[in-house]
Amino acid sequence: MKRGLVWLVGAACLAGFLLFVPVLLLTRAWRDGRVSQGWTVALALGAAVLVHGGLLLNQQTLARNGEVWGLQAHRYLAPGAWAYQREDVLRDLFRSTLRIDPAVVGFLLDHGVDPEQAFDLFFRRDNLWFADENGGDVLAAILSRGADPHRQVPGLAEPPFIVALRSRRLGIARQLCQAGEVAAGFRGPRGETPLHLAVQAGADPAFLARLAAQSGPDAWRIADQSGRMPFHSFQHPAQIIALGSATALLLQPTTEGETLFHLALLNGHRLLFEQLMTLDVASQLTESQRNSLFLYARDVQTFSRWRPPVIDKTCRQATATFQTLWANALNSRSDAFIKALLVEGADPNALLPDGSRPLHRMIGTPDADRLIRLLASAGADLDAPDRQGFVALHTAIACGDATAARLLVDLGADIRVRTPDRKTVLNLIQELLPRIKHAGAGSLSLGATIEEIKKSHTWEEFYARLLREGVVIEVEAPPDTQLPNLPVLSAPSRPFASAREKETATPCPDCRRNPGRCSHCQGMGSRLDHATLSSKKCRSCLGRGRCPTCRGTGYLRR
Repeated sequence: MKRGLVWLVGAACLAGFLLFVPVLLLTRAWRDGRVSQGWTVALALGAAVLVHGGLLLNQQTLARNGEVWGLQAHRYLAPGAWAYQREDVLRDLFRSTLRIDPAVVGFLLDHGVDPEQAFDLFFRRDNLWFADENGGDVLAAILSRGADPHRQVPGLAEPPFIVALRSRRLGIARQLCQAGEVAAGFRGPRGETPLHLAVQAGADPAFLARLAAQSGPDAWRIADQSGRMPFHSFQHPAQIIALGSATALLLQPTTEGETLFHLALLNGHRLLFEQLMTLDVASQLTESQRNSLFLYARDVQTFSRWRPPVIDKTCRQATATFQTLWANALNSRSDAFIKALLVEGADPNALLPDGSRPLHRMIGTPDADRLIRLLASAGADLDAPDRQGFVALHTAIACGDATAARLLVDLGADIRVRTPDRKTVLNLIQELLPRIKHAGAGSLSLGATIEEIKKSHTWEEFYARLLREGVVIEVEAPPDTQLPNLPVLSAPSRPFASAREKETATPCPDCRRNPGRCSHCQGMGSRLDHATLSSKKCRSCLGRGRCPTCRGTGYLRR
């Protein structure tokens, strides 16, 4: 219905304006008797409908492409259709994923679109996708036409200024700040102020200084619920300029006693820390503050540089801070850093802040083999569960890290430990194998498929090894109904007839590693078909699992 009305209005307007000359020529031809009256009317109206209808359908494209001249033609040639469609054009423009020309938005606002409505459409949650500077230019065009920057947009739980800061659209926030909107008095769920959000978004010093000046004289001193003031979230050295002459604030600690010097080290902002140490306020750090800097190091170089000659015993007993340092050392995967903390009394079995243990942290990393050996040599408990009840072996299987799983078993990890939901190690491997095979079958890359096949073969060998060792075949009560009903092969399977026969027998060369078992299927009786990624009967042993050369005895008789 709406499109039909637009076509009718457009046809009437275009017949009166755009096609005046063609209609005049057709009328004169009719008067001369060259064309009948019916054909004259039909041709005139048909041309009007086709030409003007095509132009109307192209409005959104013209707006997206920034062609103001096309919109001007619609505005003056079809005023009725323009009044009916201008809001839809603006709404479609804000929903597009292309760069918006501020001139197009300005033209729409100058010719009938309400600036307040445009402001609301701009800050709709599904429209605030704009690139930073482009969004600032578009908002400037809206504000310059009289939109109220303090307006509360329907559907938004927070002021538009806060929405722009949370989405890190600093160009938009800058335009609102210049218009006088700083959401004064706003406090977020965690007690954060607009200045907190601006610093966390990485705002430049000029914007921060202006926002602080408009927010009040104590804007830099307001702490959130965690006790951190806005400057505690500085990320790069240039932001220090926003404090002006109030650099003494940099020594203000949080409720946990951490200054910006400590937090810069903790968050890995090395350039910010180096800049802070060049300021005069660095000399005003107390001895305890300076001696505690090493607790926030993220690499061995920083740890060695700020480590005091003698570490106070109370520092080691400060569980939260020292455990954070220990977690940073584990995350760095540096042998020197980990060894240095082990010497200082770090617990290789400590429960880390995220609920894991050091061994769990190493699984899945490129250096898992070396680091697991290092922690094990320091006395790490291989069977210590994390906060959720999973041991390191469970985590290795869940992550698909076959190297770590084999190493943990070699080092003596208990292979009978169950998960919190009573699953055994074999159950976890059984669940892992179909996922690996499915990933390989669904991959479009030949290299990725081959890699998944290798991983699957590695896990099948590990699975066969656990079966041969009798893992979880003898289960504790209650019995596990999900365990595979597979026999444990034993070798040799047939005794020698006499001592003479035993002396003359030689070990079978085909099954020397696993006497009596088929070397092709590792005694499983089935192998992985790399073409279909499914198991099939082993051709060498015909599914029996015994070595076809020695028939399961492990020896060859002369």
